[in-house]
Amino acid sequence: MLSRNNVPILAPVVETIISILMFILVFRIWQRYIKRKRDATAQLAICFTSYATGMLLTAIGKWLQFGLNIDPEVTSYADFFILLAYTFTAFSNIFLFVFTNQIFLNNQIKYLIPITILNSISIGLFIPRISIQQGSYANAFLIVLFHAFNSIIVMVILAWLSLKERKKTKEKISRTGFLLISLYGTFILLLFLSFGIDLAIVSATGKGYSIFYYLSWFFALAGLVSGYLGYIMPDWFRRIIK
Repeated sequence: MLSRNNVPILAPVVETIISILMFILVFRIWQRYIKRKRDATAQLAICFTSYATGMLLTAIGKWLQFGLNIDPEVTSYADFFILLAYTFTAFSNIFLFVFTNQIFLNNQIKYLIPITILNSISIGLFIPRISIQQGSYANAFLIVLFHAFNSIIVMVILAWLSLKERKKTKEKISRTGFLLISLYGTFILLLFLSFGIDLAIVSATGKGYSIFYYLSWFFALAGLVSGYLGYIMPDWFRRIIK
């Protein structure tokens, strides 16, 4: 496979394609918000926009790393942009839990405060680490694990509450919606686990872009599609369910 400056061409290509698909979903969610003006839709739109922006940033970093004439042993735009992307995903976690809190927990501030604090700490830890110096991503391994842990907490809560609500209803559309929202949380959980495994491989061997790296992008797309269908429930999808 064609590779340059330690970046296989497949990485930026896959990231770019998935980022474009993500922004198509984001556009559709904002359209729904403009039409109906619901707070929960705005929260989900902000969450998805942050995720999509983070994914686009990683693609930009890979293209710069692949295309520029640099010394890959010294400079890594890929590291710079992926650490920047993590700040967006931490921000996204906050708004996803705001959404979860409103839909399932009646806006109880006692649940929102610790999630907000944990993800704000992640952002605060990532910002000073953002650097074009080669190895800055691997050196942030513990911070990435902390962020992954925070993200997994949010996703587990969302998946569990969605399945819990699904058991309470017999209406087919509602049951399908709750199942898909639960799948969203599950897929994003797998996304962070896959990224974490790939980073562990980088830290141990110095070689990244394992199968787990590419799996994480599949989980990202599958998760956002599930979340979009589960909450937005476009008319064409409702007709299929019925």
